[in-house]
Amino acid sequence: MFYLIGILSGLMLAVQNPFNSNFGKELSSPIAGGFMVYIIGTIEFLLLLLVTRANVSGILSLGIGHGNIWLLGGVLGAAFITSIIILFPILGPINAVIYPTLGQIFSGLIYDWTGAFGSHQVPVKVIAIIGVVLLLVGVFLTSYEKSSPTNDPKANIWQIIWALIAGALSTTQGLFNGQLSAIVKNASGASFIAFLMVDCCDRHKVIA
Repeated sequence: MFYLIGILSGLMLAVQNPFNSNFGKELSSPIAGGFMVYIIGTIEFLLLLLVTRANVSGILSLGIGHGNIWLLGGVLGAAFITSIIILFPILGPINAVIYPTLGQIFSGLIYDWTGAFGSHQVPVKVIAIIGVVLLLVGVFLTSYEKSSPTNDPKANIWQIIWALIAGALSTTQGLFNGQLSAIVKNASGASFIAFLMVDCCDRHKVIA
């Protein structure tokens, strides 16, 4: 069941990329686009908490009151969304999904193997290494002879690296939000706080 939820989450993440990109284009600013995505997400999670009759004030007190590092999950997510908004029209739909996903997988494996950020540590297995090699082959074949519209090989390399890092930020965000969820004992509440923190921090940037 949880694996199915993970797959569906990945599909929704891929589907939202063109929507977010077009949103940023309509607002003539990737930062404004990312900000509006978080505004909408904050409202949605707040409504969800109210519908489920969750103790919103208690959740905020638990999550924000401790001032823990897990509050940065929303910031990492904002960096991921803004990066995809910028990279999507440059790399194209396929590469804008493939490279961040590759970054997510690599960072996830590293976190699993090291137990970083409170993740459950698992031993390195040969089958996992084989899977990574096959994944790299698949990425190469999928993106073969596809280049950036700028036709600048160096720029394309840096854009790919940026996309990989963005994917890693997304994975890290998931770990941070997971830890925050354990603190507030409410998954929707953790997402609400993560979105809210970004809204508060980025509002003056968009207005400026």
